[in-house]
Amino acid sequence: MNFTCEEVARTVLGPPLKQERVEALWRCPHPDRHKSGDSHPSLKVNIRKDTWGCFVCGVGGTAWQLAGFIAGIDTSDKKSLAEWLKERGLLNTAKRKTKADDRGPCIAEYVYRDARGDPVARKLRYEPGANGRKKDFGWQRFNSATRKG
Repeated sequence: MNFTCEEVARTVLGPPLKQERVEALWRCPHPDRHKSGDSHPSLKVNIRKDTWGCFVCGVGGTAWQLAGFIAGIDTSDKKSLAEWLKERGLLNTAKRKTKADDRGPCIAEYVYRDARGDPVARKLRYEPGANGRKKDFGWQRFNSATRKG
């Protein structure tokens, strides 16, 4: 995957309604499941951990699962969900220049934001891998569709 929970939420739901340290809050895209129509935002995205949850609906998880929840598409229907993500500029199907196995696991992420607080790019730090480097970094720049909101 090349998108985060925050990117999915910002792209589809707009800017967060509230920010609490590392958690951003939005109204649930399924207000009919909430007693008050979700008048108090209950969809939380932990930006640091790249996870989300709507505790009233009893769901949460990865960016892929958030996209499925918002779109109303079962996450096992990969083709339909991938198409939905592509339409919103969130899924890049381009091949990576370096195999992930060569880089090792990602151990840190640094998000760079513009003056409005919208994500512009992120730098990923990988654990030393088979390529022999002590440190390895990768960049992801967000396009205008990703930063919308």
